[in-house]
Amino acid sequence: MSSKTSIWLAFFLNLSYAIVEFIAGGIFGSSAVLADSVHDLGDAIAIGSLSPFRNNFKP
Repeated sequence: MSSKTSIWLAFFLNLSYAIVEFIAGGIFGSSAVLADSVHDLGDAIAIGSLSPFRNNFKP
């Protein structure tokens, strides 16, 4: 799997998990699950916003 595919897969999985957690946290009234969904959303935004620059970073 290429690095571009891996990055976008991580982005979409993280975003999907954040959405599901947000809905579940709202249904069950759990502030901890809602807070975790916001944290996951931040992770997804970080992955998505840096993905265009993936070729500029050297390991």
